[in-house]
Amino acid sequence: MDVVQERSDLGDRVDAAIRRLKTFRDEDAAVVDLLSCGPAAIEPLRELLFSREPSGLYRPRCLAAETLGCLGAREVLTEFRLRPRTVEDPVEQTGEEAVTNAAARALGRWKDDATFDLLLAIARKRTLSGVVAVLAEFVRPEAIPAFSAALAEDFTRAAAEEGFRRLGPAARPELIRLACSRPPVAVGESESSRRLRRAALRLLAELPNQDAIEPALIQLVNDPDPEVSCRAAALCLPALPEDRRRAVTRRLLSLRDSRDWHVAQAAEEALVRHHLHECADRGLAQRDGSSR
Repeated sequence: MDVVQERSDLGDRVDAAIRRLKTFRDEDAAVVDLLSCGPAAIEPLRELLFSREPSGLYRPRCLAAETLGCLGAREVLTEFRLRPRTVEDPVEQTGEEAVTNAAARALGRWKDDATFDLLLAIARKRTLSGVVAVLAEFVRPEAIPAFSAALAEDFTRAAAEEGFRRLGPAARPELIRLACSRPPVAVGESESSRRLRRAALRLLAELPNQDAIEPALIQLVNDPDPEVSCRAAALCLPALPEDRRRAVTRRLLSLRDSRDWHVAQAAEEALVRHHLHECADRGLAQRDGSSR
């Protein structure tokens, strides 16, 4: 078989695999076939990735992005993200966002400054879960603004939380700022703002070394939002001196009777933890006293 025939057969295999991707037939087998074709599959996959799909069916293009990543076609994926694309139809826009997320995940194979800067630029324009998730893998404080924006959105919150968790104590100042970012009472607070602040407090509670509690967090104990108040009280209680613990304990006792089951449960758990710690401390004190 001559070289021309081999190239023709290879092209036929690529075309057949692309058709299977587009028709949702044996997708996994089609991807394997494309990978086995090597560089010959890159240009057809590029055409599929860059194609418009008004129906919003994004799965074939997402698979194209993933396969290009496996083939090492970084230039194609970068070009896709850098080329301006104007999509006005909401259905098509949903599909476009899914493809952008897939391309971001594929680019995540290259953990270097160029990839990080590209993804950060995307995150500044749109908050997308895939982009935020890959940024989290870099564990770089420069991505904190992107995590903060994503923490307020339901579809991106999980990725943002992972980004903050990976940063650890370095995220503490920003999480405190977010937890205390309630708008003025006259303006009123949106549900998105409440969820943002609650998430920030949950993440703060996961951080180690809670011996010192900032005054701003203590003020949240009396926050109008019951869940914010409860989480702030649970966070502050162990670190406060005895004379200030009483007021926080009373607040938790009142929240234990909340109609919101989650708030009541969180308040109960905080009180139980505090009681166990006090018992443990008293036991240690008695043991130390008897050994002298």
